[in-house]
Amino acid sequence: MVSGRATRSLVLTTIVLAALSVWVPFGALARHVPQGASASKTIGYEDLAEIAELGARSNFDDSHIAVSPDEKWAAIELAQPSVARNLIERRWRFVSLTSPFEAKDAGISGEPTLVEDRRPQYPLWLPDSRSFVFKGEFDGSIQLWVAAIGQPSRQLTHASNVVGPTAISLDRKRIIYFTQRTGPEGGHSDDEALRGYLFDERFAPMLKSKPIIETPAEPGQWDSWSYDIASKSLRPAAPQDRALIIRSYERTAASEKMWERASKDGRVSVWLADASGRSVSSMGRRSVITIRNGSNGNPQPCASDACAGYMKGLWLSEDGRTVYFLRWRGPHSYGAIGLYALKVGEGVVREILQTEDSLEACALASEHLICGYETPTMPNRLVMIGLKSAEIRVIYDPNPKFGEFEFGEVRTLTWMDEDKTEGFARLVKPVGWKSGKRYPLVICQYRSRGFLRGGTGDECPIHVLSANGFMVLSFHRPDDWVTRDTKLNSADSERALWRGLRDRRRVASVLAAVIKQLEHEGLIDPQRVGIHGLSDGAATVAFMLIHSPQIFAVASVAGTEWNPGLFFLVLPMLKERMALFGLPLPRYDGIDPQWRDLSLSVNAESINTPLLIQVADSELLTAAETFTALRGFEKPVEMHVFPEEFHVKVQPAHKEAVYRRNVQWFKFWLQGTEDLDPVDGNQYARWRRLREARSDASAPVSGAL
Repeated sequence: MVSGRATRSLVLTTIVLAALSVWVPFGALARHVPQGASASKTIGYEDLAEIAELGARSNFDDSHIAVSPDEKWAAIELAQPSVARNLIERRWRFVSLTSPFEAKDAGISGEPTLVEDRRPQYPLWLPDSRSFVFKGEFDGSIQLWVAAIGQPSRQLTHASNVVGPTAISLDRKRIIYFTQRTGPEGGHSDDEALRGYLFDERFAPMLKSKPIIETPAEPGQWDSWSYDIASKSLRPAAPQDRALIIRSYERTAASEKMWERASKDGRVSVWLADASGRSVSSMGRRSVITIRNGSNGNPQPCASDACAGYMKGLWLSEDGRTVYFLRWRGPHSYGAIGLYALKVGEGVVREILQTEDSLEACALASEHLICGYETPTMPNRLVMIGLKSAEIRVIYDPNPKFGEFEFGEVRTLTWMDEDKTEGFARLVKPVGWKSGKRYPLVICQYRSRGFLRGGTGDECPIHVLSANGFMVLSFHRPDDWVTRDTKLNSADSERALWRGLRDRRRVASVLAAVIKQLEHEGLIDPQRVGIHGLSDGAATVAFMLIHSPQIFAVASVAGTEWNPGLFFLVLPMLKERMALFGLPLPRYDGIDPQWRDLSLSVNAESINTPLLIQVADSELLTAAETFTALRGFEKPVEMHVFPEEFHVKVQPAHKEAVYRRNVQWFKFWLQGTEDLDPVDGNQYARWRRLREARSDASAPVSGAL
């Protein structure tokens, strides 16, 4: 079995490679998010780093909130980071769905973790509606456990191998689960190690010095078991039980199947389909709700305009009479969202509510939807939404102190560039903002949804920057959904977006347009603009430093991937991906135009913007090429490496340090100030030398370290 670290690294690299003016008035979406009446203090670094995360926080599915059979309780996992201890503790919470909406602790869901950023899990309620089964990892062993209201958790299984996919029988009398059969780690054997691994498509040197092979998690490679809850007996799973867990596995293994729903009697089913009728995942393409009414009925797409768009959630009542769905209200995946009800067989759609706040990972409970809920100034809370009344009621707030903080005014912006491409962002003004004064601007990327914490990857602390006198733009990258929707498959879509770096130019144009407008509005000082980025956001930073160097006075990134050296660090495993992006083998007699347009290392001699790099150790090799090239030409660059981290850093102490250094970096270059509590004692001495070398026009430029 491939290690957890290798698995995550492979997935992350695939994500990294795949991700890769005319002003319109702000309009109806522009608004002010009010501050709490009791707000009295500004937010700090640890406040952000230690936000307690509900399992409901997800943009992808609704599998993290479990409602009990009697619909009196919701079970959810809570992740509580600690900066001082540098770990994340995860505990279960029972939240009552009836007044007074109390939350009860149900014990830890696994040992505290330092480096693992696993997704919250979905617990399986037992018939008594007082207990549920979950997978817990203790002492390196993953087993099934039972959590009960008012009782300590107890271990249910004692399997010798890893417990895998799990399901509960329809009558809730049996727990069915798989255990993985023992196999060679990583798809290679000790014998191969002794004679030397063949360097082939199993290798991606950036990730690991050994072959990386995912052991296919096919049902045939697992042993299946059935645990009888009443008798506490264990036996091999019967064929019908094995089929049940295979169906459960398939729903979680294929994203498009996660959005299929069926009534209790199975006569009505509903799913999302594209224009040709094929099933799609809600996050991938524009889709339309499709219904099969009756066991022999033909699939019928919903005819209402409200049934088509970019969906966020889909549910079907047990009796099959009503479909509930969440979708973005506009022709894009940002801004306002709406909750709707569709009467099966009638085609009548009713809008229950609309909001510009974030509703995520919801679960249906008869007359209510239980959701994770965020606003730009309030992190995740658990809410109950009345499907008839449209009332949103907070039933559990794991971060109550955020009601005490003072936040800057938040405005929602929409605009268009010269090519009529629409942009979306949220502008956070400095705390204590004064009209008529121009402020330094920091841009955080590249999604702007829910609580404005730190941008994608959570490294650009938006509200802390606001509290330190910055105007902050939470920029949402403008995706080319037309291209994605009209191409037959993802490969065709990626090829079109990468041709001539069309997508990169699109993002840069839209971002440049909003900066120009903010200058025109008199809100920002155009000579004091900074930008931060991670992953796709870092690619935007690099592209704009190369092609629009005059815009930014300073920049910070979490790493840089798009250098020629990347070609050698991800091959041979990802050879096809590089070809898809139009990135050939770098030539030694000259650099191909595509690399020259993307790479900071290739353009190092002309880059003069001060650059801070705070990189995970797993991505050091690609960032080192940028750093070495810039330092070789004596450019103002500094890099810090965070151990045991992956694409998105998760260690609380690391996050706090990244927050602090980014704010201090922007304050140093854009405000000319130095904090009394630098991240390290020599920080400002180093930065002053960088500034002096940059300002000295006579400083020699050499091509070597």
